[in-house]
Amino acid sequence: MDKVKIAVNDLVYYRSRAGNQVIGRVRKVNRANSKVRVWAINDCIVWRPEPAVVGKEFLRRATPKMVAFASAYDF
Repeated sequence: MDKVKIAVNDLVYYRSRAGNQVIGRVRKVNRANSKVRVWAINDCIVWRPEPAVVGKEFLRRATPKMVAFASAYDF
């Protein structure tokens, strides 16, 4: 399996500790983790001013359905 590179401004998703699907935009990347600006949780739009720190191994690139959902709301 090839490793997917996550870069700044990529739309990503991950599972929170509670099991919710979280969609966000990457703001900062380093070797161990990334800072992600949370935008939607379980397809409900939220706004969190502080980026969440997420381990890079948990991040996945957004699916086409998620990209369409985000572009519909000018994210």
